[in-house]
Amino acid sequence: MTKKQDIPDWLLKFIQSACETFELGMLSHIGWSVLFGVEGWEAWMYPTPVEILGGRDDGEEVLPSHRAVNISDITVLFDEPPDVDWCHCPDHITEVSIDGRVKGHGLWLHIQEEPPKDMKPTVRFDVNTGTFEDLDPGDEEEAA
Repeated sequence: MTKKQDIPDWLLKFIQSACETFELGMLSHIGWSVLFGVEGWEAWMYPTPVEILGGRDDGEEVLPSHRAVNISDITVLFDEPPDVDWCHCPDHITEVSIDGRVKGHGLWLHIQEEPPKDMKPTVRFDVNTGTFEDLDPGDEEEAA
């Protein structure tokens, strides 16, 4: 994956705008990662896990039970109407992929139902106090 300092401003602004279109049922973040491939930039967006602190589920990692995004709100961020596909395969994470141009640059966006298997929590929820704590998402993957 690409480090944040190597990502062009237009792509960072696009990701920030796209993250704002998501609705999550629990205080969580939208994680994302990008890389520059043969045909241009490719980006992945996904809900991030929340770590439970305290109670019977102490240490468990959960995803928000409600996850929604209006695809129309994201497609208008592209220069012109992009190609939109939905993919559900037993061996892969279910996703909507959006392929088009943003600020004249090729972008293939993957909106995934779940985070990558090795994704660490970006938020900790303390069931005893009802408070949330943001955790460091790391240098390679970001959360917004």
